[in-house]
Amino acid sequence: MDWTISFAMAIFLTSITGAALFVIWYVIGKILEKTGFIHAMYELFKTVLAFWFFPLVFLVLAVENELQWGGILFRYTPVIKRNCTVFLLIWLTGMVYFLFDYIRKNRILNKHCHELIPVDGREWDMFVEICEDMHIRSGKLDLVVDYKAKTPYLCGLRKQYVVLPVREYTKQQLRVIYVHELTHYKQNSQLWRHITAIGKAVYFFNPFIFLLQRQLEFWGEYICDYEAIPRVESMKVYFGEIMNTITGQINDRELLHTQLVRSKPQLLKRIEMMNKTYQIDQHRYRMLPVIVIGIMLVISTLFIHMQTHWMGERYVDYYFQTAEMEEECGAAEEELPDESWTVYEKQ
Repeated sequence: MDWTISFAMAIFLTSITGAALFVIWYVIGKILEKTGFIHAMYELFKTVLAFWFFPLVFLVLAVENELQWGGILFRYTPVIKRNCTVFLLIWLTGMVYFLFDYIRKNRILNKHCHELIPVDGREWDMFVEICEDMHIRSGKLDLVVDYKAKTPYLCGLRKQYVVLPVREYTKQQLRVIYVHELTHYKQNSQLWRHITAIGKAVYFFNPFIFLLQRQLEFWGEYICDYEAIPRVESMKVYFGEIMNTITGQINDRELLHTQLVRSKPQLLKRIEMMNKTYQIDQHRYRMLPVIVIGIMLVISTLFIHMQTHWMGERYVDYYFQTAEMEEECGAAEEELPDESWTVYEKQ
């Protein structure tokens, strides 16, 4: 088994598996979304994300190679080797570009946050108080102000910062901001965003990874709102204060940090989702998540089994086709010099 073939196949198969499971998750999510079970959707999302980094189908094929295919899988001809090499060169070029872009943006953001001015006074005292209420050590985060920020946000990975735009805040506004951003911190939202950004660099050729990154942004905010609202006075106060914190045009492009609000249309969607979630009698549908998750597991298992078998057959067919082509080309090349020599002798 040549490493070029193995590596190319692992990337390609994992990309297909991740995209297919993302589509299954998205379709099933429309069912759970209507019943308000956003917790189940978010946990399933993390499972789908894991399959973009775990080459399950490739490993299954490697095991079945001896058991079912007689060791013929991943044998290669010069044509297969050449195609896989070209694919890897293109993949490596794109991956390096997107990876360096991710590293560059991350360094710029971290440097920017590190240079911001720390907050003290009543804002800091309230921040420490809410950290204690949420069982978070305040020393793990810094509270800073940003003169350029249009809305509060959480940034950083190892060292995280809650960033406030420069303006006057009421006590209620500060509570909503702190609760929201600290909820993101407890959910490891920054970690999931960075993992998805790395996945985008690895699978830049698959458009579904870009859709997955956007879905992480939506569902990360939904689950944060769902857990943060009970810690403030009411849903009306929560979203009202979020709207009041907007001080200008919001940047909706940068996905390496969590923002209190990215756009007004997205905020309206969040309000609609929370209204729907809190109005639904979840006790009535308590068995639905179990049923839906079970259906997703069955569909995913069947898909992986069918994909493994189908890809194995296609690879074997392609191997024999290219091997036959190589033999025909080789036979033609062996005949050509003799015929040319005969013509030369006659002349």
